[in-house]
Amino acid sequence: MKVPGSDGQKHARKPHRKSRLGCGTCKKRRIKCDEGKPSCSNCEKHELRCDFLPAIDSDSAADGTAHSNVARPAKAGRKFIPSKYESAPSQVSASSDGQETSPNDNTPISVALSPDDLELWHHFIMTTSLTFAEDPGSLNFWQSNLPKMGFQYHFILHFLLTLSALHLARLRPEKKDQYLAQAEHHHTIALRGATPDLANLNDSNCQAIYAASILICFCTLARGPHEGEYLGFSKHGDSQYLVSFRGVKAIIESHQETLHSTILSPIIESITAHNHQRGIWKRDVIPEYKIPMEKLRAFISIGSFLTDVTTLNAYLRAFDTLLQAFAGVYEGMIDASDETSLSSHIVFAWMYRMSDEFAQGLREKHPLALALFAHYMVLLKELEYGWAMEGWAHHVLGGIYGFLDEEHRLWIEWPMKETGYITG
Repeated sequence: MKVPGSDGQKHARKPHRKSRLGCGTCKKRRIKCDEGKPSCSNCEKHELRCDFLPAIDSDSAADGTAHSNVARPAKAGRKFIPSKYESAPSQVSASSDGQETSPNDNTPISVALSPDDLELWHHFIMTTSLTFAEDPGSLNFWQSNLPKMGFQYHFILHFLLTLSALHLARLRPEKKDQYLAQAEHHHTIALRGATPDLANLNDSNCQAIYAASILICFCTLARGPHEGEYLGFSKHGDSQYLVSFRGVKAIIESHQETLHSTILSPIIESITAHNHQRGIWKRDVIPEYKIPMEKLRAFISIGSFLTDVTTLNAYLRAFDTLLQAFAGVYEGMIDASDETSLSSHIVFAWMYRMSDEFAQGLREKHPLALALFAHYMVLLKELEYGWAMEGWAHHVLGGIYGFLDEEHRLWIEWPMKETGYITG
C-alpha cells in the first residue's frame, strides 16, 4: 500500500512567521493572539481587558468610564441590569450617582458597581444573608428573592449593600470607618430611590416597598445602639425604628391580599401570626417571668394615673400580648428539640401588634409604657445571638432608666436583673 508522500516527492512547507507582539493576556493564556486593535478578538470574546486598549486615567476610573481615541468605546465595567425574565421594569431606577430617573421613563438604567461595591455584594450573598436566615425558607428569601427583586428595584440592591457594609464594619474593625462610609452612601441612595414609589404605593410596587421597609428596620438595628434612639421612643419624640416598623404594618394591612400571593407571603405570615409555637431552642431552665409580670399587671390595674379608659385598655392589651409572647418564647423551650432555634418573629410580633395608644404612651415617655417596654427587653435580649441585635437591650434599658424617676425605677428591677444590666 502506497503511503501518500512516500514516492520521494517533497512538498513545500507553508511559510510561518512567529510574532511576539501579541497582547499580554493571550501570552499568559498561551493562545494565539490576532493582534487586533483596539482589542484582540480573544479578549473581546471573553470580555477581558486587552493590553492594546488605551490606559484609563484615575479620574475616569472613578467615574467608571474610559476615554478613548478610537471610534468604538472600550467596554465598561460589569453592571447590574434588569433581567428580561423579571416582571414589568421598575418605574423608578437609581443611577450610579444616586439620581432617579423619571417615573415615566421606561428605559432600563444600569447601576454601575465599583470593586468595593462588588466586595459588598459578594459578602452579602455569601455571608450576611446567612446571618438573617432562621430556616431554609427565610434563607431563600434573603439570599435569592431579595437580590432578584433588587434587579428590578435598584433601591433594594442599595439596602442590601448597606447591610453588607455594616456587617463588615463589625467583622473588620480596622476598616470600620471605610465600611461605615460605604453604608451611609448606599443607604442615602436607597432612601432617595424608594421615596417616589413610597409616595405612589400600589399593587404593582407594594412588594418592593414592603421589602424596603423591612430593610430600613434592619439597617437601623445593624447600625448598632446610638444615642437618643431607643427603638420604641427617642430622646426627642418619635423613634425612627418604630415609625419604620409601623410602616411595615401599614403596608401589609393596605395590600394584604396582594402581598399574600407573592414570594413574601411566608415572611408576612410569620410576622402577623397570633400563635407562635415553633422556632424555639431547647433550654433546661427558663426565667421565672410569671411573678414579675403579675406585679406589673397590678400596677396597670390600679390605673389611678390613667384617667382615660381607652388608654388603660390599650395598656392592658399590650400587657396581655406581651405575656403571650413570654409564653411563646419560654414555655416551649423545655420540650424543644436541640436542632431548633428561637425565631425572631415571635419577639417582633409584639411590636407589630402594638396599638396607636400604647405607641403614643412610649412617645410621651409615660412611666407605665416605659415599664412595659423594659419587660419586653428580656425577650429582645434573647435575640442577641444575631450580630444586628447586639447591645440593643441594655441600651434601651439605659434610656428607660434615665427617663424614670426613683419611684418608677422600682418597676423595672426584674428586667434589669434578668438581662444583666448594671446602671453606670
